[in-house]
Amino acid sequence: MHLRIEPLPEGSGVIAATECAQDDLALNWQRLVITHIKERVHRGTSIGAPLTDVKITLLIGKAHQKHTSGGDFRQATYRAIRQGLRKAGTVILEPTFDFRVELPRDNLGRLLTDVTAMRGSVKAPEIEGDLAIVEGNCPVETMRSYSTTLRAYTKGAGRIAMTVGPYVPHSDQEALREREGYDPDRDERNTADSVFCKAGAGYLVPWYEADELMHLSVGEAEADEEEIVAAVQKRKSYQGSVEEDKELERIFEATYGKIRRKSYSERVENKASEAKPKGRRTPRPRGDEYLIIDGYNVIYDWDMAKRGRSVDFDIARQMLIRSMCSYAAFKRVRVIIVFDAHGVKGGEGSVEKYGDVTVVYTRSKQTADTYIEKATYQIADTNYVRVVSSDLEEQFVILGNGAYRVSAREFKRELGAASLEMQEIMDKYTVRG
Repeated sequence: MHLRIEPLPEGSGVIAATECAQDDLALNWQRLVITHIKERVHRGTSIGAPLTDVKITLLIGKAHQKHTSGGDFRQATYRAIRQGLRKAGTVILEPTFDFRVELPRDNLGRLLTDVTAMRGSVKAPEIEGDLAIVEGNCPVETMRSYSTTLRAYTKGAGRIAMTVGPYVPHSDQEALREREGYDPDRDERNTADSVFCKAGAGYLVPWYEADELMHLSVGEAEADEEEIVAAVQKRKSYQGSVEEDKELERIFEATYGKIRRKSYSERVENKASEAKPKGRRTPRPRGDEYLIIDGYNVIYDWDMAKRGRSVDFDIARQMLIRSMCSYAAFKRVRVIIVFDAHGVKGGEGSVEKYGDVTVVYTRSKQTADTYIEKATYQIADTNYVRVVSSDLEEQFVILGNGAYRVSAREFKRELGAASLEMQEIMDKYTVRG
């Protein structure tokens, strides 16, 4: 996970927020991170004083369906905050008094000299006859016992009233650090080091090495949502997602056992890892290629609902169906679009055919997730199946059934590329004609 820590005005306290997309980290995990930010007093790295006046924002994170627990995010939150403070440094604040002093006019010079020596500040004095009135601000550390000193040199004629003032940066940060002798590396309860996992075992990574080993780059985390999508799409294509699936498959099989593999020959991107057969081998049937789409998940992710909501969801559904008819014919794939029953009046369930596109409206008591899980279980054994959905839990079930998953955003990019390719072919054909 990646956090952004920003300074706030004095008195703001610690504010927690999230800008993380639900495609990256499920909402329940995000809420847990917010809870862990607020639940304890975080310590600064200068003298171990409580952290305050900052806004901590969750930018991006990842979790594993099986192996991630609440305690993992608690530790990740604490350590991420601490690492951010180690990298940026902290400013030591000290409490102050707002004071008002009434004393003989003849003693005004002594008061002003003392306040300066105590690292305080004063407003312009007011003179009323033989009496001087001075208001100002001074650190608690130096002024807490000044009332005794004031009475002594004014012979009881001076009076002081002190109220709690703001926290301000200490005037000599380095001297205070040396005096306190706080070593952040020895504060094991507030460590900045990370715990990474490899081959099922955890190992410690010093905070100053974590940036080089983390899976989420700093550039991605600090970008806004559109920049994150652009960076991910530039860095990896669909083949990259297949490689990510292989790692997830390894974890899945270690937990649940061997995943049923398909009876068709592997695609080009997977052949490199296969050992060459020693003898003659009978080729396995490839089967058909299926693309199963979680309809409403895609509609919301692509912002089609914003245009359809003001009129009817039928508009958004038809827009998706029309675009998939062209895609299915061009790519020669069988497309199944699944819509939850709550989006259609009646909810009795129905199946409609549009060429190579099948549109399924589930029954009122059957969700799209349930239908997709059942469909992948039945057809993924003998066919190449991809499922388009940004639902994290659904993606892991899909993987367990032997299918491949594609996020809604990634498929939108793939669909755009296919549309451009179709247009180029049509333009070329038109020119020749």
